[in-house]
Amino acid sequence: MSMKIEKSAGVNESENILSELCDRTFLKIWNYANPYKNKPGGKTHAEFCDNVAIFENHIFIFFVRNKKFTPNSKFGLKVEWNRFHKEVIEQQIRACYGAERYIKNGGKLYLRSGEELPIKYDLDEINIHKIIIAHGVEDACLNFSEENIYGSLAISYNKLVDDKFSDKSAPPFCVRLPSENPIHVFDSHNLEIMLKELDTFHDFKNYIVQKEKIISEKVCLIYGGEEDLLAHYLLNNTHFVDMKNDTGLCVAQGWWHEFVKSSKYQAIKEKNKISYFWDELINELCASALKGELLGNANFFTKDNGIYEMASEPRVARRILSEKMVGAIEKFQNDTTKYHVIIALNSPRTNVSLSYVFLQYRMKFEEKPHSEEEIGSACSEILEIACGVTKPLLPKDEKIVGIGMFTVEYHLDTTKQVYTTKSVLLMDCSSWNKEREEYYNEKNKSILCKFGFSVNPSNQSRRQPL
Repeated sequence: MSMKIEKSAGVNESENILSELCDRTFLKIWNYANPYKNKPGGKTHAEFCDNVAIFENHIFIFFVRNKKFTPNSKFGLKVEWNRFHKEVIEQQIRACYGAERYIKNGGKLYLRSGEELPIKYDLDEINIHKIIIAHGVEDACLNFSEENIYGSLAISYNKLVDDKFSDKSAPPFCVRLPSENPIHVFDSHNLEIMLKELDTFHDFKNYIVQKEKIISEKVCLIYGGEEDLLAHYLLNNTHFVDMKNDTGLCVAQGWWHEFVKSSKYQAIKEKNKISYFWDELINELCASALKGELLGNANFFTKDNGIYEMASEPRVARRILSEKMVGAIEKFQNDTTKYHVIIALNSPRTNVSLSYVFLQYRMKFEEKPHSEEEIGSACSEILEIACGVTKPLLPKDEKIVGIGMFTVEYHLDTTKQVYTTKSVLLMDCSSWNKEREEYYNEKNKSILCKFGFSVNPSNQSRRQPL
């Protein structure tokens, strides 16, 4: 079991939307709205940012600013834009840099409840990414230029001009940002696009990291809207074009508009459909972990746990894993003669030696069994044994993530009762030896007499390495 965590969902509609989108991309365990610099209730407590997501060695800091741009003919468009830029963009840039300094100086983050944020990170290895969400300018952008299809802000990182974020020489609705220690600006239109199209930590992180690399290494990066830069990135198979002989990259308005109509985009969306089974499973496990109800063998707010490894899978990998798991679930549900089935799935990631052991298990009792807590403990032990007896089929893997789905059936009076539970664990196999193998083989033989189950998993399981 894990500790119970109470999270904020944002304090206004814009923050609610951001929190929901980030929960989907970064998942609920690693995403928090309205964290505090100091414990709430004290004299000096203050909000750190509007949303923070922490995963691996990356922190994403989000600031939201709502201000309707209303042109005033008395002062002129340029004057009004400069005022908007100062109040919305410049102030939030300073807030971003202040938040970054706070983290680098070892400042702690707290929940509204007063508890310290459960996610830990190494200051020596942390990478901080700063993102501003500027709401309120969409209509003005549309009215300013017929070429602006969606009302997005144009963005410029350019080392050939004065590299200051307060530069007033930029035209209206073009945000000039510093190339050194860059900050990202999304707006009302492309915020949802960015977090729904790059809707895993791995995919969003890769985009941001590659973009920051271009900003650092090239003279300029200029684009009509963040969604247009994303279209360029996706059209080039999640890479920015090779610019070895170029000084930078310029992406005009309209790339996204054309890309979403393309056969390539439609094919990507169709292939991704099944992958959201993996997301639903992780979100269910995360929700149980936040309630303190999830069965398993780890602190789910550290790197050393099964959900962390599941969340590390990019979208393409989730397609492959979901296809295998959905197929296994359908077969198991349609074959009521089987009490359990085990399949082994290699992680499609190229930089890990990890596999998933997926166990489905039916427990049938004539009468009401032990308490749910006792059954839960039994489920965790059974999943560990399933991983242990499957390990010899995966000799190169140093980690195994066990995912267990258990169905408990019994009769109360004459009525059939059914409830389900899930468990997840991470097994470290880096020091695997013959003694551990024999240990799990013996534990496997003891299941029948210890818990009263009517079958022996070692005789009935079907193992199918990917």
